[in-house]
Amino acid sequence: MRPTEFDLGRILRVEEGMTIDLETYVPSGDRSGLFFSIVSDSPTNRTAFVERVRTHPSVSDLETVDVFENRTLIGMEWDIRSDYLFQTVQACDGRILCVSGTADEWEFAIQFPSHDGMVQFREYCEAHGIAFTVLRIYHLRESRMRAEQRLFGLTDAQREALCLAVEKGYYDIPRQCSTSDLAAELGVSDQAVSERLRRGVANFIHHTFLDGTIVNGEPADEDPAEDSAE
Repeated sequence: MRPTEFDLGRILRVEEGMTIDLETYVPSGDRSGLFFSIVSDSPTNRTAFVERVRTHPSVSDLETVDVFENRTLIGMEWDIRSDYLFQTVQACDGRILCVSGTADEWEFAIQFPSHDGMVQFREYCEAHGIAFTVLRIYHLRESRMRAEQRLFGLTDAQREALCLAVEKGYYDIPRQCSTSDLAAELGVSDQAVSERLRRGVANFIHHTFLDGTIVNGEPADEDPAEDSAE
């Protein structure tokens, strides 16, 4: 989906070479909260982005939560009444699982409680001129499995890097391999591996110890979704 298709995409518009990842979305009536990360090798571009978003009339609160080498974690509250996309997700009882965006497009993973909810969402978007492409539709059993995989806040790439690092002894004492070794096996750069490991550990800690996602080792909420779209 193009970021110009919906209000949040326009508010959180990023420049070429920058990416944005939605960490947590908390729907709450007209005003909803979210945590997201903005990624760029330029601290100046990230600072300019934060200051621009802060002054948007739909944004009532914005706070820089943490700053990493090339990533800034931000908490924000905004008025969704002008955002037909997020309003539609709420109206159809949808649940946003994952969002990532660039200057050209955003990708969403959304769960719906029924197939009818997903159809209603598509019809509403078409009626309001919101164009999107469905990449995949999956059902209850796979939806639950994917929800469990996302429970710890890890992307597929982060999970793969962390598992490989443990298997190869990266966290052993003494260390049995380097990030260069992991990068060669994964087919990515040394920097990319370091970033995945760092972000993966941070996401795991955040989703298990800092925000109450896990209760007694079990998911805090059962997920009744029957159909999902991505």
